[in-house]
Amino acid sequence: MIKTYNSRCSVLPPKKLDRKNLTFWGVFIMKLSYDDKVQIYELRKQGYSLEKLSNKFGINNSNLRYMIKLIDRYGIEFGKKGKNRYYFPDLKQEMIHKV
Repeated sequence: MIKTYNSRCSVLPPKKLDRKNLTFWGVFIMKLSYDDKVQIYELRKQGYSLEKLSNKFGINNSNLRYMIKLIDRYGIEFGKKGKNRYYFPDLKQEMIHKV
C-alpha cells in the first residue's frame, strides 16, 4: 500500500534512521585493525566483490570502496592508526612563554 506523503506525488514517508546500523567513516576507522584493512585490500585485489567483503567485515560498501581508493592513492601505511602526542604541562608553559 502506498501512502501519500506529499500531495503532488505518492511516496512513502522517509524512514526513521536506526543509529545502530549506520556506519560512518569515523566509526569505520576505529572498527578495523590494521591487519583487517590489509586483509580487505588484498582480498579486493584478488577479485573478491565489495558485497562479499562488506558482509564478511560488516562494513558498508561505499566505505570499503573509499578505503581502497585511499590505500591506492596513499599506500597501505595510510591504514595505520596515529598516536596522539602527550606534552607535559611544564613544556607547554615553556613554549607559550617563548612565543
